[in-house]
Amino acid sequence: MKGAMKPEREGDRIYPGRFEELKREVMIGIEASSLGEVVDGETAIREIRQKLDRRGKQSRSILRL
Repeated sequence: MKGAMKPEREGDRIYPGRFEELKREVMIGIEASSLGEVVDGETAIREIRQKLDRRGKQSRSILRL
């Protein structure tokens, strides 16, 4: 796990504290996965697109006012 998150290039450097945030987020994901609280990629992308479509429709209707 340690080596997997080590920045390899200078451009990949992260600000202090972000590494710890990322580690916490990874651990949350691992725990959720072990509890079966995951969504497959296709479903996740479909839900994100639907949410973006709804936001776009709301924005367009506001602009018409």
